[in-house]
Amino acid sequence: MVKTEYQEIEKKIDEQGYQLELLYKLGKAFQTTFEFEKIIHITLVTLTAGGALGFSRAAIFFLSEDGKHLGNGYGIGPYNQQEAGIIWAELDRQNCTLEDLFKNSHKDYLKKQLFPQRIKELLIEIENLSSNSPIKIVLEKGNILKLDSPQSLLLPQSLSEIFHISSEIIIAPLYIKDKISGIVITDNAFHFKIFDTSTINFLFIILSHAGLAIGYALAYEKIKKNLQELENLHEKLKDTQNNLIASERLASIGKISAYFAHELKNPLVTIGGYIKQTLETDDEIKIKRNLHVIKKEINRLELLYNNFLEFSFLQNSKKENINILDILEDLKISLKLQMTDKNIQFYFNIPENPIIFGDKAQLRIVFFNIILNSIESIKAEGSVTIKFSYENNSAKIEISDDGQGIAKEDIDNIFTEFFTTKTHGIGLGLTIVKTIIEELHQGKIEIYSELGKWTKVILYIPNNEISK
Repeated sequence: MVKTEYQEIEKKIDEQGYQLELLYKLGKAFQTTFEFEKIIHITLVTLTAGGALGFSRAAIFFLSEDGKHLGNGYGIGPYNQQEAGIIWAELDRQNCTLEDLFKNSHKDYLKKQLFPQRIKELLIEIENLSSNSPIKIVLEKGNILKLDSPQSLLLPQSLSEIFHISSEIIIAPLYIKDKISGIVITDNAFHFKIFDTSTINFLFIILSHAGLAIGYALAYEKIKKNLQELENLHEKLKDTQNNLIASERLASIGKISAYFAHELKNPLVTIGGYIKQTLETDDEIKIKRNLHVIKKEINRLELLYNNFLEFSFLQNSKKENINILDILEDLKISLKLQMTDKNIQFYFNIPENPIIFGDKAQLRIVFFNIILNSIESIKAEGSVTIKFSYENNSAKIEISDDGQGIAKEDIDNIFTEFFTTKTHGIGLGLTIVKTIIEELHQGKIEIYSELGKWTKVILYIPNNEISK
């Protein structure tokens, strides 16, 4: 008697040790993945591996979102005694550890058996179950239920056909996020071990861990899906933005073309009239006056034409390291006549070798438009000063003048197409400047002014790509 009791105690200790080891390996395996199907596979393998728990087969069914049926089933185990011998002999031959069985290579082998295939095909309509159906009782009460062989007849026919050789069956709820989301069915078809309270309790512990892992996997899949949808939405928004920019540019070009055609008419009519007068007179004074007017109108046409071309055909920048002095010295020569007529001085406050990473042709357009605006704002005698420095990985260029300044109410509109306070402008110069600096060079432009006193334009052009 004493010996028998000692053996029973020893047996319980061995069982508890095995269960602890099983839980440790289960938890470790769950920590390696967020893959839904792999977690299901690990759970089913844990229940059926080795037979020490007495579970010969195990299946998991999930509730549909509307709660009307159980399906999407996963199963592990043999369908009959013959298949049991083949499967377990093969696994013994391969000398598989529990960790080996967790791997996907064995999952594919186990999925090919008839039992998991039959489980996968099943769909259980809950509303068709009787009130004393074990499945309905488990779903409603949330308790684990053990059935003996005669009680298995209370299962739906499709299930009882699969589990009819079992002497005992356990049906357990699967909780995911504190909600019953499915059921687990296990049996002792080929091990014939009677399920005791400790086995049922251990099953509860395993399914608690599995429910948590499945919940995390589903949350991970949802996050992944949401991220993918966000990425797709981001791409669509980028495409939409590019299309809008293109549409706005085309619309602007259309407006400019119409405006250009309208503005072209007046100087052409004026030029035509004065040419006719010039051809009909020998008076040198009239001829000189007429030529002066014609020259003025031609200059106006050139301005219209250049602004139209600059705005309509801005392309992606071809950036390189350029010395700003090369551009400014060239502009100093180009604008010498306008500066001399008004007695305007040009001052540079620029360090040696001031390098900017940008498109030389486009930046020449920027500096030309800003400096020309400064010259035109000065009535007579004045100065234009250009300072250069580096600030926060950007080249900072300040262009200031002591001209007439800009009214506060006009500051916010000066970059708007066709907005101008000049009698001879078309309001595209600063629009072009803003496009080149902000869109094509990813920089920034700021304008400060005091009406009747001064104006300062500050350009920031990123210099990150300057080769040292």
